[in-house]
Amino acid sequence: YMALLQDEPIKVQTDAYEHAASLLLAIDADGDELISPSELRTFMQSSVRPSLARRLAAALDGTVGQLPSESQQRAIDEELFDAAVRNAWTFQDLDRDNRISQRELAQAVRRWLLSLRRYVTAKSPRSPKNKVES
Repeated sequence: YMALLQDEPIKVQTDAYEHAASLLLAIDADGDELISPSELRTFMQSSVRPSLARRLAAALDGTVGQLPSESQQRAIDEELFDAAVRNAWTFQDLDRDNRISQRELAQAVRRWLLSLRRYVTAKSPRSPKNKVES
């Protein structure tokens, strides 16, 4: 994604649309060219859930005190996953019709790429915010 972050805005728009098209193919299980909440959840179940579990385990690694029991951990994992699905849905279902079209997905990808660009630019050592006066 770093190359996309440095592209011109028109290139970001084109790349976002192409990325959205490939995401739609991966997520749209019934072939209607729309993503339903259950299709997004199924997709995220296989692609996002493992990384959420790893991040939680890393956050708890070395924790002092009582760690959650296995059943408590499963409940925490489920809550985190549900929150991730809700956040992804809210970010992408722009017209709130309970379906995500390729256009909406492309707009969400574009917003995500542009927000990453702003973040990377702000963190860059060459950014005016990060320059130290001599």
